[in-house]
Amino acid sequence: YYDTVNMIKYCAKNNIGTLIYHFSTYHMILFKLLGFKNYYIIHNTYIWYTAHEWKRLKQKLKFTDGIIAVSDWCKEYFVKKTGINNVKVILNGIDFENLDKGDISSVTRNTLNIKDNEIACLTLGAYTDGKHQMAIIGIAEEVLKYNKNIKFITAGPILNKDLYKRFKKNLNKSVAKRNIIALNYIPQNEVGDFISKNCDIYLQPSIHEAGVPLTVMEALIKGKPVIMTDFMIKKTFPSSDGIITVAPPYNDIMKITPKTAYQMALKSKDVSTKKFAESILNLSDNLDEFRKNIRKSDYFYLSIERMAKEYIDFIKL
Repeated sequence: YYDTVNMIKYCAKNNIGTLIYHFSTYHMILFKLLGFKNYYIIHNTYIWYTAHEWKRLKQKLKFTDGIIAVSDWCKEYFVKKTGINNVKVILNGIDFENLDKGDISSVTRNTLNIKDNEIACLTLGAYTDGKHQMAIIGIAEEVLKYNKNIKFITAGPILNKDLYKRFKKNLNKSVAKRNIIALNYIPQNEVGDFISKNCDIYLQPSIHEAGVPLTVMEALIKGKPVIMTDFMIKKTFPSSDGIITVAPPYNDIMKITPKTAYQMALKSKDVSTKKFAESILNLSDNLDEFRKNIRKSDYFYLSIERMAKEYIDFIKL
């Protein structure tokens, strides 16, 4: 869908002289030579990049005016891979108005058959190896040994169909199958209401990703405690009182490849399973007390207005 000539004409017509690249590096060198200012966004840990692709990316990034990472986790991974240290961290932002005043979700605790005395752990995200929904099965099995009044909800678009089929197959064989609810995509304009209604604890047992998922931010803004894989959270977040972290199921992200990540994604239990389960059980016993430590005002810095200002200040529009 790229049309270089039409793009140049569009930029000229609308007086656009700054380009922000999100993963793509489309004609980055050409546009720099034409006088454009180029900025590159690191939005994930690119474990799928080969050594050759990293080499090509480093060459193209010589033609940028700045590099931005969406988290310290992404920055550190990128710096180790490229040796490029001049990287600015700008956290993503959330549309508070859409989150608070979006559409009403038809999915409720009642439609999901979650009782008033049951605690709902919610995970949102596409079904991929990175998000590791398979881990929810192992965590739920461990939790149910001690508390049968905890339910788990996972929802998101099915991006990896094979992995999703394996997840459903393992779920149907699990002793925890009655306590795990697998849903598909929840429209973004309903996410705020969906979280408010169906989440007591937000759970994110990812293997690798952007560092701070938007869904984690949305849950915190909704006043929900979060239990998630630790992607340098305390360094990235000015306030992390509402987050309980669990170490990743590996020692070094630099050694994780697409193959090893996929192999890990097929496992319902790993070294982090019991820690996630213990965190859920401890939190469920002290949920009301923990919620008192989550002040929505502490997370106002997650707004899109703050994000936009940081971008504008950095690229000097």
